[in-house]
Amino acid sequence: MNDERKKRSRAWIWWMAGALLIYALSIFPVAFGFAYCVDAKLISNERAESILRVVYWPIVWCMDHSPAVDRTMHGAGDAIKRALP
Repeated sequence: MNDERKKRSRAWIWWMAGALLIYALSIFPVAFGFAYCVDAKLISNERAESILRVVYWPIVWCMDHSPAVDRTMHGAGDAIKRALP
């Protein structure tokens, strides 16, 4: 296999890693947005929590089963704590 084909065959690894990183980090602005909506009485806390638990179930599962992940995620801001009690 030539160098060009090797580079192309490894490109999916970088794309996948980037997509997973963006997904994991996107919980912060989404949680802050939901916290704002809950504070402004635009959505109920229960509805916001259920939406976040469905969309971010892998992260929520990790938070429920790993104290280190839980501390890291909750340490990012109390908006996540309010949105995901």
